[in-house]
Amino acid sequence: MYISYALPHARLRGFIANYWFIRLDAPDGLYRSFRLSPTPAVQLLLHDQSALLYENSPGEWFTHPRASMAGVVTRTRHHRWIGTTSCVGIDFHPQASASMVSMPMAELTDNVVDARLALRDPGLVGRIRGELETCASIQQRVHKLDACFSAYFFSIDLPGNPVLIPVGSTGSHNPHPSVRQLAGDLGMSTRHFNRLFQKGLGLRPKTFLRIQRFRSVLWQMHTDRGRVGNSWPEMARKAGYADHPHLIREFREFTDHTPTAYMAHPSFRRDLLARP
Repeated sequence: MYISYALPHARLRGFIANYWFIRLDAPDGLYRSFRLSPTPAVQLLLHDQSALLYENSPGEWFTHPRASMAGVVTRTRHHRWIGTTSCVGIDFHPQASASMVSMPMAELTDNVVDARLALRDPGLVGRIRGELETCASIQQRVHKLDACFSAYFFSIDLPGNPVLIPVGSTGSHNPHPSVRQLAGDLGMSTRHFNRLFQKGLGLRPKTFLRIQRFRSVLWQMHTDRGRVGNSWPEMARKAGYADHPHLIREFREFTDHTPTAYMAHPSFRRDLLARP
């Protein structure tokens, strides 16, 4: 399994957080697996074969649509595949995803939906596939994706939900803002902010911020690998947790594992997580 991440062009970073490209190889006829960690991003995923499965609930496996929209992930989702396939993924910020999806965002949370049914513009998938067909390198793919999404986002009116902008772009100077602080920055009551955010993205802003904080720890675990085992308290403090036990409780809720057990899992090196 090979994963590569890339940033969109600067003009698109208010809409798109990351592009990612995956090569999955299981040529021996046996299933391989990977985990998708909790992420606050709404994702568009394109792949080129049907033998990619996801677990929607324990023991229930479903075929992944070849073009899908996946909502915010609040618990680790397991995937498995057989054979060889290539995937292209796009992580969208809240304001962008709200402009793209025609269904209620709450129905997309922790769910995978055929992109043709979820998108306001079902033809977007075909245009992206057409542009990527002739690409021989990741750099070429990034350039083509930038062109497709520039044409899309700068030709539509974004929904006027102001609460989604600062949370998606971390507009606060505080790297770990509270819901009260974000609401105050917009001159809103916390209650009004909660209502608008849940309507726009399908989950409470507190849950969204918890996932963002958790994701920053996961990213450090993957980038630092074996060096993090002796520094859990320091990592917890830098990520904005009250203490080390607070971090452990969050891990158990999002993954059913402690941080140490999560790293020891055989699929750790194949985890898929969005870059913070």
